[in-house]
Amino acid sequence: MKRGFTLLIAILVSAVLLSVALAIFDLTTRQLELSTTAQNSQMALFAADSGIECANYWDLHPADGISEFPFASTNAGPTFPYNTIYCGVSSISMPGSGNFYSFEQDDGANPTIATTTFSFSMNNGTYVEVSVTKYCYSGSNDGTCQNSSGTGVVVNSYGYNSGPNLADPSRIERALRETYGYSPSQN
Repeated sequence: MKRGFTLLIAILVSAVLLSVALAIFDLTTRQLELSTTAQNSQMALFAADSGIECANYWDLHPADGISEFPFASTNAGPTFPYNTIYCGVSSISMPGSGNFYSFEQDDGANPTIATTTFSFSMNNGTYVEVSVTKYCYSGSNDGTCQNSSGTGVVVNSYGYNSGPNLADPSRIERALRETYGYSPSQN
């Protein structure tokens, strides 16, 4: 009788230890997944921030005072002061493959709008898509928006923890928006 009782206790203790070990393994696995997701999210956020900083630098370029993101009066009219801009380790042709410029003009209450879009990869494997939209509010638009009553700039930057591969199941997107300059709500 004692042998059967000892065997029963040994099996019960083994089952409890195995359950505890499996619970610890499951907890560790979930914590690792959570940690990886947090790290990828942080990388995507930092990539988006790099896009904002790059757009700010080239829009407010201190060397010559000329924005890389033009405000022209027609789609055919934009002149980019530099053929290539640099963001981190990436060189970006302006305009070039995947980088484009669009222009909308409305004679009504809406502003005239010019948008430049570009993207680049960073050396840590992250990827960034940026759009710089300039608004020229009421006033005479001379093609550069210099003689208007105000301009506004909206920079949207989308950062990704991995390259431009949309099929990547671990791809995380984080976005930042920055607005500066004149806005009709400031009246």
